[in-house]
Amino acid sequence: MDLDGMISGGGRGGRGGGGRGATAEEGAEAEAEGEEACADSGWRVTVEKVTIANIYILIPLGAGAGAGSAEVAGGSAVEGEEAEAETGAGEGDGGSFGGERWGRQRVGGRSGEGVRARLGDGGGGGGGGGGGGERRIPRRKACKFWLGGSCNRHNCNFLHAHTTAADVEMMTELTGHEKVVRAIALPESSSQLYTGSQDGTIRVWDCTTGQCVSVAAMGGDVGALITNSGWLFVGLPNLVKTWVLASGVQSDLPGPTGSVHQLLLHNGMLFAACSDGKILCWKFNPASQQFEPVASLTGHTAAVVCLEATATHLFSGSMDKSIRIWDLSTGACVHTVLAHDHVVMALVAWHTHLLSCSLDGTVKVWAPSAAGGGAIDLAFTHTDADDKGGSGQSDREPDGALAMRVSTDLAGNQVLMVAYSDNSVRLYDLPSFTERGALFTVQEVRSLCVGPSGLMFTGDSAGTVKVWRWTQ
Repeated sequence: MDLDGMISGGGRGGRGGGGRGATAEEGAEAEAEGEEACADSGWRVTVEKVTIANIYILIPLGAGAGAGSAEVAGGSAVEGEEAEAETGAGEGDGGSFGGERWGRQRVGGRSGEGVRARLGDGGGGGGGGGGGGERRIPRRKACKFWLGGSCNRHNCNFLHAHTTAADVEMMTELTGHEKVVRAIALPESSSQLYTGSQDGTIRVWDCTTGQCVSVAAMGGDVGALITNSGWLFVGLPNLVKTWVLASGVQSDLPGPTGSVHQLLLHNGMLFAACSDGKILCWKFNPASQQFEPVASLTGHTAAVVCLEATATHLFSGSMDKSIRIWDLSTGACVHTVLAHDHVVMALVAWHTHLLSCSLDGTVKVWAPSAAGGGAIDLAFTHTDADDKGGSGQSDREPDGALAMRVSTDLAGNQVLMVAYSDNSVRLYDLPSFTERGALFTVQEVRSLCVGPSGLMFTGDSAGTVKVWRWTQ
């Protein structure tokens, strides 16, 4: 089975969703009932702006502003007219990048400004009031119908939110790709964002308007995409393509067999993680202004999925569940660690430590070994069960971890972003692993990118790229 098959099939973790204290079977039944009700209910809702720092009221169509049970971010029932009188009207800023705007923010996946979590409502009040019932504690899972802009259930059991993080907002969505977005790249000091997809295209987005300004057909599944020093590198089946952004000059680097899952540029060397278990290396030749092949690193017994490097060593993660450590000066594999119980999906070097995540649902922290020579020892393991407050003993498999990236909030704190197979990206403070909240998407996130001024980007299996940012 290939990597995509593992993620979407047997390798994918379970989809949690039961209420507190419920069994796995009860949770699955409740989740199915809730989602069916979202789709089939006769209720239709509209969004009416109240302008209290991105708070929105969902009101049944045909009802007055204060009628019914208004659902409000934060969980309190507020009558629209009173709130408008107290706060006045106004438009959201829409966010900035390099002093410019990323277009309009969105709610419910389609229009309006950004919104944080709706943490429950006041119950099913009648014509004048709301707030009379017992406040419900919502589930962790966001409503996929609401995220897609089509939840028809007035009293939905799932979160109506793009995020539960108090200091993150979803700014806009970039749509156009027809299949999973595998890679996102934002060149330093650039006003353009690049995204690569399984649909065989690279899209170029204007950071000022959020509009797609160019679509380049690559002739095959884009498995990896990075930018560095004015170059764009694209991983394609049986090929790596280089692209000089200023001139548009392209060249092909043959050598890979099958898919290229990740590209890494380090100290003038380009590395490609290939599906045949090899890591191919090219070195830039200043005389020819081209990348020339210098090595093929072998040892993994299955596809190489991810790469990371420090000053002296290259780290590779594979479908064979191992992490291999390579000496950059010699190209020799100096250590092999059976790191996880499933595919190693991503590696991140953080200070002196290495972080790895896997479809087994764990994020592991590795510290330099006292033995030296690039060896690593396991220092900490964070499990999917830790987030759910459980013991890890469940009839369901854990949610697989698919991608990782380190972001920096506006206070300068480093935060680990981890994409899981439950269609969430969870945010953890480093080094404590205290969860800050989660970002939600309609389908699982397969690519992550960070930018200046607190920007974050997620690319999901539906072909959508979401732009997020840290707020004060």
